[in-house]
Amino acid sequence: MDTLRAVFMILGALLAVGGSVAVVALEFGSSSERRLVSRLRDTIEVLLPPVAVVVLVWLVWLGR
Repeated sequence: MDTLRAVFMILGALLAVGGSVAVVALEFGSSSERRLVSRLRDTIEVLLPPVAVVVLVWLVWLGR
């Protein structure tokens, strides 16, 4: 059962982090279409959710 849990944790981590990377790539790829409040604010708005996902995945792996 421990092997099955590890497999699901790896797949979940890959899906979460991979999905976040895809969203960041799409957001930065469409930067000309984004509202231009400020470059720093746009960067923070795009990078904050993926950073949170990485932190959550890291916490799940620590709690294993």
